[in-house]
Amino acid sequence: VLAGVFFLEDDSMRKYLNPSLRLRIFNAAKGICSSCGDLTRFFRSSYDSPFSDGPKAGSVDHIIHVSNGGTNDENNLRWMCRSCNCSRGNRT
Repeated sequence: VLAGVFFLEDDSMRKYLNPSLRLRIFNAAKGICSSCGDLTRFFRSSYDSPFSDGPKAGSVDHIIHVSNGGTNDENNLRWMCRSCNCSRGNRT
């Protein structure tokens, strides 16, 4: 098993989002959080601190959460700053 990558047998559970898909979502949003409108930066890995100087770290958000039947389809993904994404919880 690769570090940071996990595979699940249940299709309804969260699956790994590859970096190229994450980058496509970031580029489509032009780095702007879809919730608060703040400029964000692409959060690359666990080595990239979300507390670095400059724009906030961003992340991919599921519009319809996986736990509510959402998928990793690109149409169900959007870019958000990590603070908006974390505060959103399991709500649509």
